[in-house]
Amino acid sequence: MAALGACALALAACHGKGGANTDQLDNELIGNAGDNQTDPALTSALEDQIMVDPSLTQQSNDHSARSTGGPVQAPIPPSASLVVPPEPTAGGKKLQAPAPTRLAPDGGRGTMTLGALAEEQSKSPKGATRGCAPDLEYSQAWAQRLPLDVPLFPNAVVSEAAGDDAPGCRVRIVSFSTSAPLKTVIDFYYTKAVRSGFDARHLMKQEDHILEGTRDLDGSAYYLIVTPRANGGSDVDLITNIGD
Repeated sequence: MAALGACALALAACHGKGGANTDQLDNELIGNAGDNQTDPALTSALEDQIMVDPSLTQQSNDHSARSTGGPVQAPIPPSASLVVPPEPTAGGKKLQAPAPTRLAPDGGRGTMTLGALAEEQSKSPKGATRGCAPDLEYSQAWAQRLPLDVPLFPNAVVSEAAGDDAPGCRVRIVSFSTSAPLKTVIDFYYTKAVRSGFDARHLMKQEDHILEGTRDLDGSAYYLIVTPRANGGSDVDLITNIGD
């Protein structure tokens, strides 16, 4: 107990001595010591008024990470409804498809499988799969194997795809949807087709718009059906058959 008391007295003595030294140092720094230890330059720096240029006061936070008087706030991204995607141009100036030729209604095509669509086209004199009986393989990968002349529409959402790579029957069939309106889709493919050497016929059967054409150079053909969606956008079936 005696030893512990001695240690406590020693600590108290050290604390009191340190506090006196600290007070003395503070007095010396601000020039109240009254001896030659005072540094005039330091005293002036501590006691003189800070000079402020009024013309610069409004610029003090121009490059600050946050403004004064408030917490840091993350930037608010623009609303998705305000972001309008650029309209596809199909390379260069977009062409305008001619007005459609209206066909007599035949009860509508209804919902068709890709195989049924290919079979229907094989019977048409100018069908995309005429003279060809494709052995279709179903895979989303075929949507990425469309010819550059008649590609997948930008930002399309593919629902089904199929194709065949047999000689003379290089068929690709893709069903997809897009938020783009019908006219944008028709004009995009019309521009692509014409610039790639295809002819182009714009037809209309009930609510469906059809764009079809062939290329005499290599016997290639394409067939496009675009149906406007009730809530905006378009549903599309595309068939291509690129000759060897």
